[in-house]
Amino acid sequence: EARLWAKRCLDRAPRDAVGRAVSTAAAWEAGEHGKARAEALRLLEAHPQGAATPLLTSLPFRQSEHRSRLFAALNAAIDAASA
Repeated sequence: EARLWAKRCLDRAPRDAVGRAVSTAAAWEAGEHGKARAEALRLLEAHPQGAATPLLTSLPFRQSEHRSRLFAALNAAIDAASA
């Protein structure tokens, strides 16, 4: 579900930080680490601050564990892409 949402978002706006972050995190959680690294690099090209991009850090989450899960996967993919 998250991947479909991210795809629709990126189809409309390919540089969208939220869509790219969700796409990256979803790929990482699915074990598609190569795809996640590629997505992380695309995110960093458009938003060099990565997970610290203000738009991402200000996202409202209903449950804190969802925020933790998104940022854990996103940061893991960014770290792998930067290695």
